[in-house]
Amino acid sequence: MPLRILAVVSLVVLGGAFWQESSLTGKAELTQRIKPHDPAMAELLGEVGTPIGEPQSMIIDDTSVILPGKGDQGQRFVNDTLMLEKGVYPLQEKTVSYVAGLVKIGSATMAVLSLVGAWLIGRRA
Repeated sequence: MPLRILAVVSLVVLGGAFWQESSLTGKAELTQRIKPHDPAMAELLGEVGTPIGEPQSMIIDDTSVILPGKGDQGQRFVNDTLMLEKGVYPLQEKTVSYVAGLVKIGSATMAVLSLVGAWLIGRRA
């Protein structure tokens, strides 16, 4: 009986992993982290700031770190300095998918092993 309960819990976790991944990746947007120039320099150069890395699909819920304007690929700009000060961590979509994949594999494996174990114990009895 406990193995069957473990199998059910594993299947619930598996469903939750699919749901949570879908929920988070739906919020992801192409984002460019920027070290912003002071306003006078930005106006002089005609750019918001210096890009940090390449644009990536990220999940950032704090709208106060978003800078005005969009990039040539349609990416939004976020103030990297302000994110560090506020402790806002940009969550990458690929990280969410990777971790969700690990949870899916682990929970599906546990469900199958629990059901096989329960079946084997039932046959023995």
